[in-house]
Amino acid sequence: MPTPKQRHDRLTVHRGPIARRLGLSHLGIRAKMIAIIALPTVAVFLLVLGLVLARLSATNRQDVERNTAERTAAVAARLDAAFDRAAAAARATASLLETTPDLTDQQLRALLRTTVLQDDAVYGAAVAFEPASPSDPLAAPYAYRSGDDVRTMNIGRNVYDWFNDPHWEWWRRPRESGTPAWTEPYFDRGAGEVLMVTYSTPFRRDGRFRGVATVDIQVSRIRERVAAALVGVTDFAILTRGGELVSSPRESDVMSGKTVFDSAPSDRKEAWRAALGGGSGFALLPALTGSPQRGWERWREESWLFYAPIRSTGWVFAAMVPQSEALAPARARTLEVAAALTVALALIIASIFAVSSLLTRRVSRLAAAVRRIATGNLDHRLAVTSFDELGHLSHGVNTMARDLKRHAEEMARTRSRSREAMIFALARLAESRDDDTGTHLERIGIYVELLATELTRRDPALDADWASTVRATAALHDIGKVGIPDAILKKPGRLTDDERRRMQAHTTIGGDTLIAVRREWSEDDFLRTAAEIALHHHEKWDGTGYPFGLAGEDISLSARIVAVADVYDALTSRRVYKPAMPHAEAARIITEGSGHHFDPRIVAAFIAVEAEFRVVSESHARAGR
Repeated sequence: MPTPKQRHDRLTVHRGPIARRLGLSHLGIRAKMIAIIALPTVAVFLLVLGLVLARLSATNRQDVERNTAERTAAVAARLDAAFDRAAAAARATASLLETTPDLTDQQLRALLRTTVLQDDAVYGAAVAFEPASPSDPLAAPYAYRSGDDVRTMNIGRNVYDWFNDPHWEWWRRPRESGTPAWTEPYFDRGAGEVLMVTYSTPFRRDGRFRGVATVDIQVSRIRERVAAALVGVTDFAILTRGGELVSSPRESDVMSGKTVFDSAPSDRKEAWRAALGGGSGFALLPALTGSPQRGWERWREESWLFYAPIRSTGWVFAAMVPQSEALAPARARTLEVAAALTVALALIIASIFAVSSLLTRRVSRLAAAVRRIATGNLDHRLAVTSFDELGHLSHGVNTMARDLKRHAEEMARTRSRSREAMIFALARLAESRDDDTGTHLERIGIYVELLATELTRRDPALDADWASTVRATAALHDIGKVGIPDAILKKPGRLTDDERRRMQAHTTIGGDTLIAVRREWSEDDFLRTAAEIALHHHEKWDGTGYPFGLAGEDISLSARIVAVADVYDALTSRRVYKPAMPHAEAARIITEGSGHHFDPRIVAAFIAVEAEFRVVSESHARAGR
């Protein structure tokens, strides 16, 4: 078996002549890799690029055709569904009249009003009854929109004679055929020349024709829905079975008495015939050779006509788009692909340059990662992409960073526990000067935690870390009492006005002390919350508290929580000058203070956890604490 040196020598012998034949012997490794790999890669790449772009252009065109056809069919289906929903309301009314013939006129008008209000495209709804004889009065209660209101009337002969005049299709056609029918679109003079279409369905009793139930659809509302469903440059038209335009990019063409064939050039009529053939698809509209009619200038160039039937009415929905506009996104995508492939080629060539210095870069990245970790970024990790020596070293650095982070987090937790213990000790030291407080701090902490936790359930902006901070810093609410003389702090009787003012100063003493500490040592949320609680926990929601007379949201949320907990504990705890108040009485006082002494939101949270407050209060009372 050859030794590694022999294999190396054999390779050197075989490679040498090749390099010499290619004239690359004098080049360095990087230059040789470029010449041998990059140049053939570029040639192959350019060939592939041409094939891909040709295929992509054809595919993009097919995608545009298919997507636009699908959008057109979807819009036609939505229109069909809208018409069918309105028709269903008329059918439901007819069915009800067949099964419930004794509806009063008031009930019937209420039913018609409901039908109109169900869909903003419905302008009116009516029920027309077959008269006993041609000369009898006509009964046709009708509900219709009037501004923002829905009014009702009777369409009698004083309005128009729909029974004897064959012009009114909504009565004549279902009466003669015995089947539901959509009328041709018409301009309703009574509604202000609004373009309407009516669906009419007959109803019977005892096997005899008794009348029709109708709904009037306001076509402009349907057009608005189509416009909202179509985006981009697409225009659209809606045509009747005979080719009249119900909707058109040019308003003057709508129900003008002319069909699309009257205005379309001869070479475009075949496309419109295909559209009115009853199926879905698309056709090509050739470019116009002459001057287009006013309003149709945009369609001078070659365009696409996509169409789909609206089966309920027998109409056709047609979307029209100039071919250049339709294919513009596809062309842009093709250019993007070409640009992306060109960038890819540049990256390939760049990667060839990079291979020669790969090891150097990997070592540089490793050194940079170690520097980041050394400066405190313990979340930084190296990507381990190999199992060689550098890969093992990278894995070792990652392990070291994880261990350092775990150790740092454990130290942070230890510091946090130590800080909380020190805070509690300081607070207990301050409280120790008040002979009657007992386990006040312990209870306050529990009450504050109950309220803060309940608020986090109600307000997603608050979290468990916030609740924990409020609970820990609540212990410092009376830290300022260290600055109050014993003669005032421990006075068993009533305080004078001057003594009360000096006692109230414990809020500013504590708050100013904590603010000074925060300014000097740590601008963190912990000390800020502690200072807010010390300053504001005697403020009242209505502004009658102290020391600043703050009101409402101007009082910090943490202090508003401590205010409720502090008052509840004071009420339910025994003092040398008063007995402990029962929980129910204390809860009543807290509740009555909502909006006056306390924030209503905190009181609501208190009510939600009142049972837990009672358990804590009574358990401490039983323990004599």
